[in-house]
Amino acid sequence: MNVIWIMVDSLRYDHIGANGNEWIRTPNLDRFASRSLVFDRAFQLSSPTLPTRTDLFTGRYTFPRNGWGPLPEGAVTAAQRFTEMGMRTHMIFDTYHLRSSGQNYNRGFQSWQWIRGQEGDDLQPRIPRDQVIVHPTRPDIRLDPSKTSGYPRELANLRFRRFESEYISPQTYTAAERWLEYNHDQGPFFLYVDSFDPHEPWDPPAYYVTLYDPDYRGDAIVHPAFYGFAEEWTAEQIRKMRLLYAGEVTMVDRWLGRLLLKIEDMRLLENSMVVIMSDHGFLIGDHGRVGKANRDGKRLFSLTGDDRYNHPWPFYRIVNQLTFMLHVPWMSEGRRTPAIVQPHDLLPTTLEWLGQEIPLEIEGQSFLAVLKGEADRHRDFAITSRELVTDRTSISSISTVTDGRFQLHFSTRPGETELHDLEGEGGEDANVLREYRDLAHDLHYKFFRTIQDKVNDPRKAELLEKLPE
Repeated sequence: MNVIWIMVDSLRYDHIGANGNEWIRTPNLDRFASRSLVFDRAFQLSSPTLPTRTDLFTGRYTFPRNGWGPLPEGAVTAAQRFTEMGMRTHMIFDTYHLRSSGQNYNRGFQSWQWIRGQEGDDLQPRIPRDQVIVHPTRPDIRLDPSKTSGYPRELANLRFRRFESEYISPQTYTAAERWLEYNHDQGPFFLYVDSFDPHEPWDPPAYYVTLYDPDYRGDAIVHPAFYGFAEEWTAEQIRKMRLLYAGEVTMVDRWLGRLLLKIEDMRLLENSMVVIMSDHGFLIGDHGRVGKANRDGKRLFSLTGDDRYNHPWPFYRIVNQLTFMLHVPWMSEGRRTPAIVQPHDLLPTTLEWLGQEIPLEIEGQSFLAVLKGEADRHRDFAITSRELVTDRTSISSISTVTDGRFQLHFSTRPGETELHDLEGEGGEDANVLREYRDLAHDLHYKFFRTIQDKVNDPRKAELLEKLPE
């Protein structure tokens, strides 16, 4: 048996046709979903990019112990475990964070390939803004100078591209196709593919954007200069960001679809676990915000004086809910499940599916029973957080726990905690904390009970022990 995990960074759950989207074209993801088990309640554990990969690779809780950084010393990775089982292990990625500045997420793989040039990769010198061509197919469309980050490195790295196949995510999926051509019949293997797109900058060929707006023209915000409140942009700028993101999703679907077709042609669906998942979503005007979190709050407060920038953003469902679909031979054909799962559950599930014992140090829980159709429940609740802090001043000091219907966003600072009833009037825009205070305390207790023995600093645990008033 083989294992193929495909990570698609920033792919919103609600932007896939199989998940109910009626205007964005994702035919290949839709087809894969029709042959897979699709999870409607998969959630982040540790946020954002690198902590999620640590959850995934180790099967352990990251945020109580670590934040953004390399894989922890001594942690045994999925690649190491599969290598010890005699599997050929390979990693293909363009998410430059996995190797930049001393990161070590290729650890344990027998071989790996980095497709260079994404986002902040220092592959080529920056170039003046007026020389950046956003779309080779439409050189009349330029960067919007008002709200676009300065001199996006990716666009400088790829200023000589002329064809769609020269974009980075197409290169990544093509590299995975080629690796499979040479290795698909050389014994059991673990292939991990990590595509940064549709993460910003959103710069697909313009014909993918004109699918959704034939009159698309003018300046484009391919990479918001900051994460902030939507009123910082015009309605037209928000509309164009949505179009660009939608075009990027469709381009990713096209090239991921080529890889999926190659997998099918090689009959690997008959003897392989194939997983497609994301690490988080992205707000594009939703809930009046642009971004994943209040990352730039301190800087924007100093510029605007707007006190809203002094407070953390909740993990809204659009950001927190993951795309997660899994094909396993004879188990997963065309089903959906409300079972709650999280990234650290995938490794123990895979090990159990391969007939291996799950090591005691793995903290995730196998959902093999859900795969087999023997259960439609897994976790009673999911928890999500950035790295825990030791004081009450950080605007990142917020965590989330949800049972699927209610979600509690709680900060260590008084007055910032919210409870949402996702089935109630107002949904995530209505704070029902006063009406359901006892329920909020119960959800908080579940969160604290889960992480209290995993926190690496007693000061963090002390801050989290009680739900702030």
